[in-house]
Amino acid sequence: MTQGRPAWQQPSYPPPSGNAAGQGQGYPPPPPSFSPQDQAYPPQDQTFTNLGPGAQAPGQEYQGYQAPGYAPASGAGVPQWQGIAGVTPAASRPRGEKGFIGSLFDFSFESFVTPKIIKVLYVLLTAWTLLVGLLFLITGFKYGGFGGGLAVLIIVEPIFILLTLGVYRVLLEAFMVIFRIHEDTKQIREKTESQI
Repeated sequence: MTQGRPAWQQPSYPPPSGNAAGQGQGYPPPPPSFSPQDQAYPPQDQTFTNLGPGAQAPGQEYQGYQAPGYAPASGAGVPQWQGIAGVTPAASRPRGEKGFIGSLFDFSFESFVTPKIIKVLYVLLTAWTLLVGLLFLITGFKYGGFGGGLAVLIIVEPIFILLTLGVYRVLLEAFMVIFRIHEDTKQIREKTESQI
């Protein structure tokens, strides 16, 4: 290295001449080798209207933070946390509707637990069916040898799993239909009472 740079690199400016006092031996700053970018923000419309406190002119609604030079977000016109692609706000619970724990300890049976746990129940029943099917397979190989295990794997297992899951699904859907009939009937009654 020569004077703090590799030997193959030519100095971009001449080194300063030394003086006897030993002061001022630093290099002068190099001229900028790049063109400075315009980093000013675009001018904003400064039109003011007399709409009163808190009022906004049409088209001037808050649209969340926008970085300069970027296109508006896909959800422009809504608060920023709602404008994120693929993210939807959680559905609010209807007034008077209780959560799982509240429904579980509702001794007047105004709120039902079954619609809240039906998906989890179906997943548990599916896992249970697969475990029982695996036990059938192990039993088939243990007591029937290779031929018995293969017969269980090819014939018995698919029939057992499909029939069992089909029966579970039909029963759970029947429960859900009953609950949906209840909900729809309740809505019809509420609409009728509000019209009277």
